[in-house]
Amino acid sequence: MRTVSEIARLTGVTVRTLHHYDAIGLLVPSARSDAGYRLYTDDDVLRLRSILVLRELGLSLGAIGGHLSAAPEERRRHLEEHRLALSQRAESLAETVRAVDREIAELARSVPPDGADGAERTEMTDGQIQEIFDGSMVPMTLEGLERGMKELTR
Repeated sequence: MRTVSEIARLTGVTVRTLHHYDAIGLLVPSARSDAGYRLYTDDDVLRLRSILVLRELGLSLGAIGGHLSAAPEERRRHLEEHRLALSQRAESLAETVRAVDREIAELARSVPPDGADGAERTEMTDGQIQEIFDGSMVPMTLEGLERGMKELTR
């Protein structure tokens, strides 16, 4: 068994946080020393890991308590839903990074604005526009564009 300071040192969670989790019943140490110090087992450490993962997902401490007291199948299903949402968010962020990279590349070319260099710019073709957007707009922006196109064609 490990003391609260050992758990804090090993996990990066503050002693104060561990005391708070104990006070609200979220992570009650399995034992106490003769002197009354909190003592944590490996199972307690695994519960702490679950708490930290759920906190990272943005759950409140109350929701975490409910999650941890649910049946294992329900907990698994809930985590799978969060994992799917995280995967979708990661994909969206990767698309956004690619869009930013394209913007940086375009700025690096230092193309002057229309007429600034004395030359007229030609209108882009549909293919050029599609190539610029490459299907990787963030979904909200793409939906906005689609709504705008529908309104224009009315």
